[in-house]
Amino acid sequence: MPHEQRWLPALIDRCQRVACDPSDASPAEIILELRRLIAGVSPTLTPPERFIIRGLLAEIVERLAACDATPAPADPRVHRVLSLVEARHCDPRLTLRAAACEAHLSPWHLGRLLKQHTGRGFLNHVHRARVLSARRLLEGTPLSVKEIAAAVGYANAQQLDRHFKRICGTTPVAFRQSAHVARMTAHDSITDSKN
Repeated sequence: MPHEQRWLPALIDRCQRVACDPSDASPAEIILELRRLIAGVSPTLTPPERFIIRGLLAEIVERLAACDATPAPADPRVHRVLSLVEARHCDPRLTLRAAACEAHLSPWHLGRLLKQHTGRGFLNHVHRARVLSARRLLEGTPLSVKEIAAAVGYANAQQLDRHFKRICGTTPVAFRQSAHVARMTAHDSITDSKN
């Protein structure tokens, strides 16, 4: 791997961490870093690298918008429901009604509180949590997309595909392929640096 492209594996790793955990770094900082680095090496990028970077940019922009629209919930009931979503998002029976019952609120009131405090509805929180879990499984396991869909709470792979594409900007299969390319690129850069 040419010297000017060794930044790619580290950048991909950092961007993926930001996409999964915005508290790790400021998305605005990552976007600035991406712009600076891409401007310097864009003529040397291969098509797979351009594909990876385009997906990561879309992910980070989405995360940045989500960070701006999602202040920390001040209402303890909202915090309790968000914790419930995080803990039980893989349960296909997790519904607004079930969450409202646990929060001792009506479904209508809970939906309104979530929208008011986070800018997103209940199902949006559930789908985001499921997609983030699916991302981790796609990167770290050989499970099929159908098996991953079932593991994260979807009835079928088509549901996962639809929500994954809406949230990440790519399909689960394309994401897995880009993650594989990123791992191979990282492996190649480590091998090159040892030689």
